[in-house]
Amino acid sequence: MSGVFDVLQRAWTDKKTACVFEKGQGIGLDVRWGVYPDFTASETTFSGIFSSTEGIVNPRDIEIRAGVIKATYMSSVGIRKLPSAMDEALAHQIREDADEYGATTKRPRDVVHIDIPSLSFFAKVGDVTHLVATHMDIVYKDTPIKVCVSYTKNGKTVPYRPDQKYLNTVKPVFKQFAPWDVVALRKAKTRAELPVAARKYIAFLEKAIGVPMLMITTGPKREEGILL
Repeated sequence: MSGVFDVLQRAWTDKKTACVFEKGQGIGLDVRWGVYPDFTASETTFSGIFSSTEGIVNPRDIEIRAGVIKATYMSSVGIRKLPSAMDEALAHQIREDADEYGATTKRPRDVVHIDIPSLSFFAKVGDVTHLVATHMDIVYKDTPIKVCVSYTKNGKTVPYRPDQKYLNTVKPVFKQFAPWDVVALRKAKTRAELPVAARKYIAFLEKAIGVPMLMITTGPKREEGILL
């Protein structure tokens, strides 16, 4: 009777078998790259696949290593505080509309603006080859999408570092993007059919983070995903 090791080894070496690996937590919670004490005891980057498959799978041999982000905001539970803080009224609205509460604890998650310095850092250390942007439908007609594009400290641009004391000393630099029509967004089946504002925003994320977009979601249902 074959064990898990043998089954995985056969599946991985059989080029006709498609293999999907799913990491359970974000790179920001990785034991090396997280902000103390908000991290887990394991590797949440793709490099963790090597140890979790007992050395069978070299992560670099995985053709698509997709990092999943929320398209128009970021959320987390814990003491880590990113510089891209959001007005609480907007954070509350997003929290309710997107059900941003802990899956087990039901604690309300902290909701902040998209933070490019941290996402770029995570994409680099995580060896991400593609992006998946969920929650493209969380936009509001009269509210611009605010994105933190860089940090400054003492008048100079500085990078992200997984150090809360350091993050408390930097100032966010924001850029705003026009929202798009959600009804039109959900009618789209291809990138070309997306509203112009949505296409421009996706192109910005790709350039700013340095990774191409593989897929977006326009709602919580399985059929509300668009491969780009």
